Amino acid sequence: MNRKTLPAVLACMLATLLSGCVQNQVRPEILEAAKVPLTCRDKAQCDLYWQRANIWVAAASTYRIQIANDSVIQTYGPFNNEPKLAFQVFRVPEESGAARILIKPVCGNLFGCPSMGVEEAAVAFKQLVRTGK
Repeated sequence: MNRKTLPAVLACMLATLLSGCVQNQVRPEILEAAKVPLTCRDKAQCDLYWQRANIWVAAASTYRIQIANDSVIQTYGPFNNEPKLAFQVFRVPEESGAARILIKPVCGNLFGCPSMGVEEAAVAFKQLVRTGK
């Protein structure tokens, strides 16, 4: 690459970055839905939710599941510069038998996750875990 083409290449890279940022904006209703906690009320419901959580992660993740036990589901990844999501899911029990189920989708791409964003993944996860659909 010579000095004459460098400004054109930099301008192209900047335009690509800016267009990527615009595409990754999340609608406010998705942001709000992603914040709604996922809870289960007793052991039977929590066990059902946890089974569904395992199924969702296995189906939605590009990466294989690395850990799956009664408290954690975790995939491999994310790898640097990969726009694919990796997942960590935690089951936090309460004394009453209820629990909170937390999902942490992460992406290795500095510029975002173009296929399915973090918030969209959290909403889809919670929808399937709550309803089975």
